[in-house]
Amino acid sequence: QSAADSAALSAASVAAAGHGRARAMAEAQAVAGANGLVDGRDGVRVDVDHPPRSGVHAGDPAAWEVRIARRRAYPFVGIFGLAPVAAARATAWHGAPRP
Repeated sequence: QSAADSAALSAASVAAAGHGRARAMAEAQAVAGANGLVDGRDGVRVDVDHPPRSGVHAGDPAAWEVRIARRRAYPFVGIFGLAPVAAARATAWHGAPRP
């Protein structure tokens, strides 16, 4: 969860500083990677959405959402047709408070 929180906050901070969407998205990916969660490696998926697709800030152009999922391999679980996934979601928002 802390990796998703940090990545979302970083994206929102970069955007608030006036940098572009691409740079903010790259920052979120870099922060997740610095926390050991690199998109496409070891069953990890890092999705950055701007604006968020879900939650109370869905569609809010001042909000950034980061979802991180990681498939975990556990012995014998596959025989039951299960593929356990650990997942976290975080949203960070910048700008003036909404009413």
